[in-house]
Amino acid sequence: MFERVAIVETGGAAARGVRSIGAIRPADTGPRTVLLHRGDTPRASLRRAFDEVVAVPSPERPAAEGTPGTLDADLLATCLARVAADAVWVGWGAP
Repeated sequence: MFERVAIVETGGAAARGVRSIGAIRPADTGPRTVLLHRGDTPRASLRRAFDEVVAVPSPERPAAEGTPGTLDADLLATCLARVAADAVWVGWGAP
């Protein structure tokens, strides 16, 4: 079983992901959940659902005009290593 699962999402998909992990882990054991987010701070109810919340720095390259920014793969790998995640779920796409 995984010890630390990072979820790279801040919306409803993140809430469903952390609930799913909570449903399979026995009382306060099993994988710890880490929310990786950037931009706006996640709402308080979402923050409370995770064991840890970590802000991800913005990528150095800006998003193309009119499109949402994408998280650079190297930056994501660095952040995942920093939080010692051994599994990651990007929801419906990295924010």
